[in-house]
Amino acid sequence: MVNGKLDPKSVCRINLGGSNAFDLFSKSILLKNPHFKEKLNYSFMRQLYEKFTSVAIDYRLQLNYFESRFKPPANNTIYRNKIH
Repeated sequence: MVNGKLDPKSVCRINLGGSNAFDLFSKSILLKNPHFKEKLNYSFMRQLYEKFTSVAIDYRLQLNYFESRFKPPANNTIYRNKIH
């Protein structure tokens, strides 16, 4: 999502089944965090997978949801923290 709009050039759909999705998830976590290899066992990875991932049943509906969820405010006001 860029400025509340879907950037189709940045989206890649991957045809995966459930077990392949878990394998891809666990391999990507291990590649990004090789220093945690001893701590990232199967049961812990499965908990992470079930808690933090989802699979879209209807891909178009999911894209519409994300596009509507990340739209900027209607008046385009940008809120910033002020330091006094």
